[in-house]
Amino acid sequence: IEINSNILIPEDTYKQIEYIQSTGFQNIDTGVAVNADNSFKLKFSLVSINSGQLLSQGNNALRFESSSMRWYSANYNFGAGVTTDTEYTVECGKDYLTVNGNAITGNSDHDSPSGSNVFLFSKNDNTALMRCRLYYVQIYNSLGTLVFNGIPAKRKSDGKAGLYDTISETFKLNNYGSDNFGIGEDTARVTTISATQPTPSIGE
Repeated sequence: IEINSNILIPEDTYKQIEYIQSTGFQNIDTGVAVNADNSFKLKFSLVSINSGQLLSQGNNALRFESSSMRWYSANYNFGAGVTTDTEYTVECGKDYLTVNGNAITGNSDHDSPSGSNVFLFSKNDNTALMRCRLYYVQIYNSLGTLVFNGIPAKRKSDGKAGLYDTISETFKLNNYGSDNFGIGEDTARVTTISATQPTPSIGE
């Protein structure tokens, strides 16, 4: 993770925070179109382990089942063990998954993407909602271009929390119901990661 003082959210309107926390009654529609060639970088920790989807392109998703995390891509699926209150940095795409820098071997069972947009904290039909903290998320398109750079923030006018996308310059609030996200500590500067497409590690 790098601190980049050149990429700032509008400080007159928003305050950057460490993370947003879902309670099982929130999700975010990123507005990024579903595509099997999308790739992702994110950091999260689980509040509790429940069946749900943190990152969803329909069935093509980062899912949680019992004590495992599974990434179902277009050609492979990958699995790794998870526990609560542990920070995980994940990079995933069409044929790869890395967790805290470790490449995970996949198998040929897979799911095709569906739906219109990429969702966070749930499947993109508002089911399979998650309970977790999200520290950042980046989405890259099939050309390797950064198309969503979500930074946890709260709006100063009403205290509502969400993700500020520095690419579209829009604030993404809870898309499901009226509950607010929980929030982490205020941070002084934007925490981001290098805008470089994740390097694939092909499953076998």
